Amino acid sequence: MRLAGVAALLLAALGAAATGCLGGRKGPTSAPLPLFAGLTSAVAVSAWAVELRWSPAASADTPQSSVSYAVYVGPSSGPADYSRAVALTEPGATAFVLGGLSPLRGYVFAVRARLADGREDGNRTERAATTAGAFPAAWAAAGPLGTARVRFAGALLQTGKVLVAGGSNPTGGVLSSAELFDPATGTWSATGSLSQAREGLVAALLPDGRVLAAGGWNGSTTFGTCETYDPTAGTWTVTGSLATARVWHSASRLADGRVLAAGGFGGGASAELYDPAPGTWTATGSLTVGRRGFALWLLRDGRLLAAGGTDGISWLRSAELYDPATRTWAPTGAMNGARVNPAASGLPDGRALVAGGTPGGPTPLASAESYDPATGTWTATGPMGTGRVEAPATLLPNGRVLVAGGASNAGTILAAAEVYSAETGTWATTASLAAVRTDHLAILLAGGSVLVAGGLGSSGALASTEVWREDGGAWSGTGLLATGRSGHGATPLPDGRVMVSGGSDGPNVLATAEVYRPDTGAWAVTGGLAAARMTHGAVLLPSGRVLAAGGSGPLGALASCELYDPASGTWTATGGLASARFGHTLALLPDGRALAAAGYASGAPLSSAEIYDPTTGTWTATGSLATARDRHAASRLADGRVLLAGGAGPASILANAELYSVGTGTWTSTGSLGTGRTDASAALLVDGRVLVAGGWNSAYLTSAEVYDPATGTWSATGSLATGQISAPLARLPDGRVFVVGGFNSVGLELASCEIYDPAAGAWSPGRILPNGVSGATATALPDSRLLLAGGYNSTLGRLRAAFLHDEGRGASTDQGPRVDSVAGSAAFPVTLPAGSVVTITGLRFRGTPVGPGQAAEQGAPADAPFVELLGPIGALGGGVSTGGQETATSSERRIVLPAASFGSGSSLTVTTPASGSVPSGFYWIRVTAGGVPSDARVVRIP
Repeated sequence: MRLAGVAALLLAALGAAATGCLGGRKGPTSAPLPLFAGLTSAVAVSAWAVELRWSPAASADTPQSSVSYAVYVGPSSGPADYSRAVALTEPGATAFVLGGLSPLRGYVFAVRARLADGREDGNRTERAATTAGAFPAAWAAAGPLGTARVRFAGALLQTGKVLVAGGSNPTGGVLSSAELFDPATGTWSATGSLSQAREGLVAALLPDGRVLAAGGWNGSTTFGTCETYDPTAGTWTVTGSLATARVWHSASRLADGRVLAAGGFGGGASAELYDPAPGTWTATGSLTVGRRGFALWLLRDGRLLAAGGTDGISWLRSAELYDPATRTWAPTGAMNGARVNPAASGLPDGRALVAGGTPGGPTPLASAESYDPATGTWTATGPMGTGRVEAPATLLPNGRVLVAGGASNAGTILAAAEVYSAETGTWATTASLAAVRTDHLAILLAGGSVLVAGGLGSSGALASTEVWREDGGAWSGTGLLATGRSGHGATPLPDGRVMVSGGSDGPNVLATAEVYRPDTGAWAVTGGLAAARMTHGAVLLPSGRVLAAGGSGPLGALASCELYDPASGTWTATGGLASARFGHTLALLPDGRALAAAGYASGAPLSSAEIYDPTTGTWTATGSLATARDRHAASRLADGRVLLAGGAGPASILANAELYSVGTGTWTSTGSLGTGRTDASAALLVDGRVLVAGGWNSAYLTSAEVYDPATGTWSATGSLATGQISAPLARLPDGRVFVVGGFNSVGLELASCEIYDPAAGAWSPGRILPNGVSGATATALPDSRLLLAGGYNSTLGRLRAAFLHDEGRGASTDQGPRVDSVAGSAAFPVTLPAGSVVTITGLRFRGTPVGPGQAAEQGAPADAPFVELLGPIGALGGGVSTGGQETATSSERRIVLPAASFGSGSSLTVTTPASGSVPSGFYWIRVTAGGVPSDARVVRIP
């Protein structure tokens, strides 16, 4: 569980890294306290983080590099609490980002200079700041639809892709075509067509991953026909027809997986239920009044709420509830005013929100109100800045609601967008769409961004699409390492902790190791290595132990290897490498063995490779590379092969690349990089391609390239703003990639962060770090945060600092599902039996609908849960000789296990992968519902 609020920060404040007394206890007085002026600024950088800045303490007796700073925080109504610091900075720091705060809350902050003996200055200069209520955001163009369309249906598939089908084109022709959007590439591709051209249809995701398309019309005839889309085959199959033909109706999936369709043109007050098992519709209780253009929500208790719309004569303010147990509708509290085609969404606390719409006249509403199921009443909330109608609403992972586009009170189509905060009941303007549009699709993607596609523009139906992302990420300080280090290894452990091992503190190669706990934000020293080593390889084996292999020791390259047992916190020797090496690649193979390849020893790069067998604890030679190399880029591909590219060869910087296949035990040449490079960074993209960025070749490179395993070729992609080496690449949950820090052409460590968007093939600036750093390790955590640890700064030396990056999910985990147990066990990691049906329990598996469910073109509610296996985790490790660069934990495989049943929303059942169908190792398992993923739990695939 991620930290939330000041109370949690206090619990996690200093841990083992900040022993000694804070708050002014008097220690030895051998040196005077330095003069310190206190904070100069406190500025909110996100909804849950504030950046603090100050000038360094000055003293002739105490160098700046030996002064740390204790951070204090309190509520805005009172002073900071000086009895306990919430964080301790790196010595010499002049800035710190404090995270774990609550959105739109006022705080007061203070920073006090602290010497190594525990004494602090008495300064109480305080600065106040209020955390942000809405994040800066931007729209990015995505690939256009193959066919411009409006009044079509859309649904988020369990694969993470988006399906759109039907609608009408710019000339009014009704469409049968369908397309798929791939967020990884930002492109659309054609898929199987509907058997019948239709617009005004509805779509719903079924529990088995298929999509139901129901009703609609062709411009002259209203349909009762229905069909289902199979994502595996990419085809549509006719299924049972509605008893009543209808168009512009509303539909929602119930908690038991059935789909209810109600109202609409031709439907009157009737309603019916679709059962996916037999593929048939049956009549159910009718609405109390015929409606169309109304909002329909699935509430947390399993009931459906229908509100507003028109019966063809009057504009309605009435609302009613459907009870699946009795199959009947009953009136509930009426809205404060009538509204047709409003923006509508569920809220994280179980309430329902409506905003805008038309009250029956030409002027759309700006007003908004929320429905409380507990009381059955509606309460007015803050109005939108712009009145609008036919604008979809999307519930975001942080609990806010995005409304974009629509038509204004002058009948003008809008590009303006707003974000609603349920915490404050207010709307805030956010970035506008690039194109004005109404009646469009808006759907939350699995990574938390929002896709907007098609709709009606100023000149007719649109083909353009855009993706909206909140810039909510911020780096915040977390516990300090006991020992500053670079050139170290970082490995995720099966229980969710992260271990760093070895490295250098400057004058010495280290044998120490430490473990980080994400739930407390604290580091703890663990058992030390038998041999001091840096730039070594470290991977997590399927047994749960960590293999550390080779590296550079005080006397040169090492052949020795060790195993770390997380349960006992101790290291034991295991078989040594045949060839000593450092700066090599160490990769877990699909069969559970480990590959050590290339690297450097005895003054030359290596071409040899060898395989470690955990069952025997021995290494065996395997095929050698065609070209000796070190300081290369490396990635483990989704199919288990290992890619090595570029690096330093015996006589030159290399552009060639090679692939290792465990099946043949051999290396084969593949396409060469466009630019030879050494000390570059690599990351596996979610679509299976590999990104390589930066590096060195007579200059610090800004260029980047992408490798496609399907074709074995490299292609140029967007360039970095700043050339660099020794910077880790780290992939975010939504598929974007960070490059953090590094060393640049003027000989300084970078504090910059750049973000690569695979869909756009371009980089954009991210939040900067408090100080420059090169050679840090970056590790993805189960809760989607990123841990940056250690590294080097030429002013501060080897760093004890660690930082967390949280990309837009906020401090609260109340929005989205929570996994409590898997296969009957709440003790993780859980070993999953192959090919078996297992039960997962937790909360909010049904999710909160992210769309209104009434207008098909506004997106079907994505409340259907699905389960993902991501991993193996910790499968690639290895440092380069320039400072311990290590690719962050990445998910080589993403395996979707469709939920067979999900009952009340607190449990679901899935079938585990068949024996041998996926590589052995540890995987993250998580449930996604309502487009929001849970924090991951660790499971073991034997």
